[in-house]
Amino acid sequence: MTDTQLEGLLDTYVEESDVETNQESKNSWETEEEWVEHGIENGYNGRSPSSFYKSENKKERSWFGRGKRTGWASNFKFTRKNQACKWKTKEEWAKHGLENGFNERNPSSLLNSDDKKEKQWYSRGNTMRWLKEFEFERNWQLTPWQNFDDWQQYGIENGYDERNSYSILDSENEVEQSWYRRGNRMKWLKDFEFSQSVLWKTEEEWNQYGLEQKFNETNPDTLSKGEDKLKKRWYKRGVYKEWLKDFDFRKKNEDTPWQNFEEWEHHGREQGYEERSPISLIKSEDSNEKSWYQRGAYKKWTKDFPFTKIVGKWQELDYTLGYALQIINENELENLPTAQVLKELNQQILTYAICKYHGGFPVFRDQLRKYMGNTIETDSDKLESLLDKYTGDNEK
Repeated sequence: MTDTQLEGLLDTYVEESDVETNQESKNSWETEEEWVEHGIENGYNGRSPSSFYKSENKKERSWFGRGKRTGWASNFKFTRKNQACKWKTKEEWAKHGLENGFNERNPSSLLNSDDKKEKQWYSRGNTMRWLKEFEFERNWQLTPWQNFDDWQQYGIENGYDERNSYSILDSENEVEQSWYRRGNRMKWLKDFEFSQSVLWKTEEEWNQYGLEQKFNETNPDTLSKGEDKLKKRWYKRGVYKEWLKDFDFRKKNEDTPWQNFEEWEHHGREQGYEERSPISLIKSEDSNEKSWYQRGAYKKWTKDFPFTKIVGKWQELDYTLGYALQIINENELENLPTAQVLKELNQQILTYAICKYHGGFPVFRDQLRKYMGNTIETDSDKLESLLDKYTGDNEK
């Protein structure tokens, strides 16, 4: 709107408001000096004429109307609308934004700000189409970790370097979970030194540790089902990396009462395990039940045993996602492995649920990424999906 148009609107406004304000104006400001003094005392010289036209304050409108009728307003040094804009060029506008840290804010926080100057700056940029070229921190308005250094420092200050990464991901503390997921999205986790990180990065290291601890003289079942967390960890690492099959266990068949499939199957039927689901045996608190199932899984006998088909909770997506995440965490995996690896981890039930109820591995992996707060498909995810398609594991 031009100044001429604005003046016309103001004249119309003044004519319409004569009845309302004339008596008050005469009584309040008898001389131009009084009128000017009142305006300066109230900071009206720092405002534009249109702000009085739109004002909800009756006295402000009355003061301005008095000035228009007497001609005093033409001599008063208002801040004209075209003068009020502090940022006539894109450079001035951007400089102001950087000086005030607007680049570290989400644009919506400026648009909805209670600070009029912040809203004015945003509106100017929007009108001139400068906003799209200003580098806002759009996606992470609420996170205090804007870069790796901030994120790492927070982790160290809160003792996360003395904890296992999975204890933070599984934490009931929302801030801890948020911190972990931020690191996961930004790929900072690999550079943070958690306690109990991967102990055996190569097969040689893993094999050497097993020999030093004399695991080669131990029944592998005692490692996988024992209470020693480090032994379990070593065993699961071997399963995941497929190193276990090459480790020379000398007493694999000692200490177990089931030397062949017939003995193992007979014991299962005697105990009524055909009326149970595999997961109920895997999660059983009875060591004999767990030992029986693990023996069958290790010898690949479970596929020939008539377990009760899985029902109930496995049809629920949230339950299956939560269980899959638990398996990933317990075995220190980066993502959901192939059906073959799940089988070696005695997790055929998870494979069955994924393929039967949840659309197969590619679809389920996408759901799992969303469940973990990561919508980006990694190269590892793509490779696992290709392996599933190649082996046919993802068929429903």
